[in-house]
Formats: sequence, structure tokens, C-alpha cells
Amino acid sequence: MAFRWQPSEIDRLTFDELLRFHHLALERCPQESN
Repeated sequence: MAFRWQPSEIDRLTFDELLRFHHLALERCPQESN
């Protein structure tokens, strides 16, 4: 999975938010998560 965020933008997010976003992404694309 490729993220288009810049390093500075990623630093603003909390680790929990990244996990939550990733979890939602996996639910949206269960086929691609493999």
C-alpha cells in the first residue's frame, strides 16, 4: 500500500490514527490486503 503523504504530514498523525486508517483501508479492500 502506497501512501502519498509527505513526511511532515505523517508526523502530525498519531500512531493510533495511522492504525485506524490502515484498518479501514483493509476493510475497504479485503482482496488487496492479501
